[in-house]
Amino acid sequence: MNFWTVVILQIVAREDVDDYAYELKVKDLQSQLLEYMRGEHGHYTQLLEHPQELLQLVNAQGAAFFFDDTYTSVGAAPDSADGRRIVEC
Repeated sequence: MNFWTVVILQIVAREDVDDYAYELKVKDLQSQLLEYMRGEHGHYTQLLEHPQELLQLVNAQGAAFFFDDTYTSVGAAPDSADGRRIVEC
């Protein structure tokens, strides 16, 4: 094997490790959120009590929820008036 073949194989191996680590992180976040959702307050409320895990799962800086005519945002998301306008479109 020449030098460049070894370098390419090392890059591919590193990408595989990074992909695997990312998959493990996503599965861990999913498990955490599912555990929270099993709580006594209901699915929606439990998600809002753990916004950072939810935002990490979808790689977002903000999210908005419109449920039972209630608009709630976490992180960098539109305020209630703008969010309702978006939902109504």
